[in-house]
Parts: sequence; C-alpha cells; structure tokens
Amino acid sequence: MGTLIPSDKRPTPSTTLSTTTAPRSEQPAKKSRFNFSFLRFGRKIARSNNNQTSSLTTQKNNNLSSLEPKNIQQKKIKILKADKTIKSLDQLGEKVKQLHESNALIGEQRASLAQQRAKLLSKEKIPHYDAVVAGAGPTGLMAAVELARKGHKVCLCEGRNEEEWDIRSSVMALGPEATYAINQMLDALESTHGPGYVFSHRKKSDITHPKSLANIREQVRRNSYINLQTDVIQRIYIEYAKTKYPDLIDIKHQARAGSFNPWIQTMDLQPSGRIAFDSIIHADGVHGTSRQSLQELGASLEKITVNTPFSGRCQCAYIHHPSWAEIKTGALLKAKEKIPADLLPEFKKLGWSSNYYPQCYIFLSHANSEKLWISGQCPTNLKPEQQLEWNALICAATVTPTKRACLMAPTYVDTDRHTARGSKKENLSHAIFTVEKQKLAQPSVALPFGKSEAIGDAKETPNFFFAEGLKNADKDVKDLAIPFTPRKASSFPLNIPSFIKRIISRIF
Repeated sequence: MGTLIPSDKRPTPSTTLSTTTAPRSEQPAKKSRFNFSFLRFGRKIARSNNNQTSSLTTQKNNNLSSLEPKNIQQKKIKILKADKTIKSLDQLGEKVKQLHESNALIGEQRASLAQQRAKLLSKEKIPHYDAVVAGAGPTGLMAAVELARKGHKVCLCEGRNEEEWDIRSSVMALGPEATYAINQMLDALESTHGPGYVFSHRKKSDITHPKSLANIREQVRRNSYINLQTDVIQRIYIEYAKTKYPDLIDIKHQARAGSFNPWIQTMDLQPSGRIAFDSIIHADGVHGTSRQSLQELGASLEKITVNTPFSGRCQCAYIHHPSWAEIKTGALLKAKEKIPADLLPEFKKLGWSSNYYPQCYIFLSHANSEKLWISGQCPTNLKPEQQLEWNALICAATVTPTKRACLMAPTYVDTDRHTARGSKKENLSHAIFTVEKQKLAQPSVALPFGKSEAIGDAKETPNFFFAEGLKNADKDVKDLAIPFTPRKASSFPLNIPSFIKRIISRIF
C-alpha cells in the first residue's frame, strides 16, 4: 500500500503536467470523432471520384456547406420539402391553381407538388397513370401501344361497348410502314392466337375466313400497299395490346368521363371510378369532346380551315353487288378523266355538273367479296333516295361497255337494325356529307403535371382522298412523347453531390 501525500504537498496540475508528460509539440495528435467521421466520408468519395482523397482531407473547411454556396444548397433542399399545410387533394388543387394563375408554377415547385400529389393519390387508392388515351380507334390504339413500348402505364378509354366499338366505315389504304407494323404484330400473335384466329366481333376460329390471321398475314407479306377493313386493323391492335402489354395498358370500354379536376388531373370514369393521370392523349376523332374539360388550363378548341384539292359534297355507301367479284377486285375513278359520251347524260340527270369524273374509290370488304364500300365525290344536291342509283352509275363507269351489260343492280347490304351494331352500320352505309379539312390551332397544351396532346383525326380532319387517316396517325404517334413526372424524392435530377442526395433521400 502506497504512502499518502498531504494535500498541501501535492503537486499542482501545471507541475504535474510538466514533470510527468511530454511536451505538447511531441504529443501524438488526438483524433476527434468528427475528423474520423469525415475521413470515412472522404474515403467513400475517393473510391467513386479517383484521386480526390488528399484534396478533401486537407481542406480547411471540412463541412458540407463548403462544397456548394449556402444559399444554393438551401434552395435545392427546400425543393424536396413538402408543403405541410397540404393535407388533401383538394388543398393541393387550390395550391396548384393559385400558382398557375400567378405564373409561379415553375419546374422546381412543380416537382415538389408532383411528389405530394403522388403520395396523396396513393393514400386515397386512386389509380395513377402516366397517360390516359381518349378513344380506342386505330389512332388511340397505336398511341397506347407506343407509350407502353416506352414503359409508360396507360389507361385506354373508349365510350362504346365491346360490341360496337370497332364499327367503322369503308376500308383503309395502308402504306409500307403501316403494313410492316401489322405484319410484326401478326407474327407476335400467331404463337398465342394461332393462324386460324379471326379478327371479328364473333370471335370464331376459321383459317379459311378472309379475316383470319393467316389470310391477313399473307396479304401484308405479298404487298406493301394493301386495303384493309378498319375494324380488322383495330382488332389486330387491341389483341396485340392485351397480349404484349397486359400490365401496362388498361383498356376500359363504356368509359364515360364524368367530373374532371384540371388542377390535380383526376377524372371520374363511369362506371370504373376515379382515376388520375399525368398526360392525356386525345384520339377521339373529329367530333371528340375530351379537350373541352381542359379549357380552364388554356386548351383552345379553335380550328383552322385548310384548303384541299378535293372537298365539298361526298358520299359513302356499303352495297351488295352480286356480279362485281366476277369483273373486278377494286376500282378507282379519277377526276382528271373525261366522262364517255354514252354515260354523260346519266351523270347530268343525277345532278353532276362537270364533264369529268368525280374522284371515287371502290373497295371490296375482302378478296372475292360481293360487298363493296364506295366513297367519293357526289352531286351537291344528291338526295338519299338517289344514292343507290348514283353508286350503280359509279360501278358502271369503271368497267368496259361490254362488261357493263353484265352488271346486276346493286342493293344496300342488309343489316339488323334492331341491334346497336346493325343500326350504326346502317347509318354509316348511307352517308352523305361535306368534306372540309380543318386542324386544331393549338394541338398541344402544358398541364400542371404533364401535357395534353391531340393526335390523328382529333388534331386534323383526314381527307380520305389522300388516305390520310392512318398516315397522319402513324406520323403523330411516332412523334409522341410525354414528359417525365417525378413521384419520388430520389428521382429529382438535382445538380448536387451524390452523397448529399443520399442524405436527402433518407430524410424525406
């Protein structure tokens, strides 16, 4: 046991230090916890950014704010902070409306609100789509497939039911690009549907049927330019969408749009329920109404008239001509050709004022068919009761005088008027209308969380004389791109060091 030293004899602290410890200059540097932590950060940064360790460890101001001006750093972190006063979608809508009306809905603010919106939609279990496509015609289907191919979640909305949604008048003329696309889809569908699958509302299997997968594929492989019924084109696209992108394309028939909130971009689809979307693609045709709800956001419905070589009064008819298949497979009357002297009086009798043919097209429903779609120019004052006689004259004008005597009188294709499908087809096969080409003055509009884009017939009235329908749709769909709307904090493309992003993502 050691000897006790009286308190008055004990050495003072200074004396003790001077006699029992080494001079301060010779002491090893004490490693503080802060410095050790920073060196650990430095080693991580050095591994990702070659040869940076020495410069970071010798830096005098070893803190995060020295890496970036303080005001910029605070501003960027503030972007990710949610507005705590917003507790519901209604409050978010009011905030968005206020910022929109004051032109303050800038990119940073928009990104923060988009993140809050995504959380609120998820909380209320409202389906959230990258895009809604209004209209399941050829253009809408093409747009949905293209967006899904790019990885977007799409809701394809069609107002008609599955029985009548694919009723279309006439036949569409396809060019090489459209023909190639359909050939690719048919190849993909053969393994799941089989070569005998029939693209018809009856859903039957018959490899010999003109609308079977095998027969249609034979047509598109043999010719770069083909004529194909519009309803067949639609059914090829919808079957491909269901088969190829079942998780990305949600198809809703009989979807009628109810109340619409333009600020949080939600709509009530009857009877499906409420949905939300970032962008909306208008593919609902010339008479579509989906853009009307966006007028509050600046979407204009103004249309500009476009001059075209062929316009004025036209007609379209679906007729049964028993002797046609024996004589021709299709025909065309060109407006630059003179009407023969023996037919001119008959044209004059029905009100045709020119000595030249009207521009007209005759398409068969399918090979060796006796059913014809006839469309083209007609007399200005042509009456409905004269339409069948006019179409008989058009058919007679496309054949030689010898074969003209063999033509039997045509009749309208008999349809069941008691069904929705038959009634609609009846109206389409007796159509007299005015061709006037128009296009939207403003087809694209920015939305708070995406954009509104009109395509195809909704953007510009197609002129069937130039087979513009599918041609315009194909061009618009190829150019279609919707903006990225961030939904998570980690998805913000901030221009700050990566390890700060990791800290922020953990906080928020």
